[in-house]
Amino acid sequence: MAHRRGIKQDSLELLLDTICNTFGGVLFIAILVVMLLAQAGSRTGSAEPDVPVPTAEELEARSRELATLSAEVVRQQQIQASQAALVESLVPDAIRELIERRKQLLAERARQQQIADAQQVQNAVLAANVARTQAEIDKVLSDLKAAQKQEAEARTLLASEEKARVKEARLPRVHEARWKQEIVLVMRYGRLYLWHDYDLRLSRTGLNRRDFVVVSEGDDELVTRPKPTAGIPLNDTPECRAAIDKLLARFTPANFRLGIIVRPDSYGAFQYVRSRAIALKYDYRILPASSGMQVFDRGGSGGKVQ
Repeated sequence: MAHRRGIKQDSLELLLDTICNTFGGVLFIAILVVMLLAQAGSRTGSAEPDVPVPTAEELEARSRELATLSAEVVRQQQIQASQAALVESLVPDAIRELIERRKQLLAERARQQQIADAQQVQNAVLAANVARTQAEIDKVLSDLKAAQKQEAEARTLLASEEKARVKEARLPRVHEARWKQEIVLVMRYGRLYLWHDYDLRLSRTGLNRRDFVVVSEGDDELVTRPKPTAGIPLNDTPECRAAIDKLLARFTPANFRLGIIVRPDSYGAFQYVRSRAIALKYDYRILPASSGMQVFDRGGSGGKVQ
């Protein structure tokens, strides 16, 4: 039994060799025919004059040859199919089941490969969507970071502006004026003027004509106006503070107080005079006056001071 089985296997191998050789010969003939046709086509379409153009008889002969070879290919395929059926009929049942199982596995493999290919395509689409979404997120984060930086800069600028606009205001302490001689100062044109002149005993001697001019003169009064180019320019400089201190140096805070007449064009500069008055410990009172308002010096005393 073992010897017969070996003979069957040898016969089967010879049959398979014959089939493979036949199929290879058919393929070789088909390839040869295709090459001949290609060469014929290229020669026909060439513009070179030395290439011969096949005649109608040659083309007809080649067509008949092609038909013969095609028929031979079909016949060989039929022979191959019949031989495969014969081989399959000679194969034992166990091997036939394995062959069928292999076919099923190959079909399943092909199906799974299609599914895998479709999944790869879907994964590629999802990856592209993820990349696009990540790019959008990165842009949003970049814009957010830039906006936060601008906000921080704006907050810093706002804080500096607020700090620059905030000024310390000392609330005045109003009290009854003790008997002190009043020194009248006039603020106009952003400048500070001393209204009267004083002698060596610090008694008034009349109008300070260095800083004032007489506009009109009556029987018992003078209408005066400060000179725009005289007086002390008021600003936050050491020179301004030194000039105010020099002007008031003769008048001690224990015996004199300040009466400050402030015109509207000098309201903003009042802080400089006030700060020096407080620093030098003078009592002072403020007399706001409109542009056309007349102020009279009657030589009175008393009232409220700061």
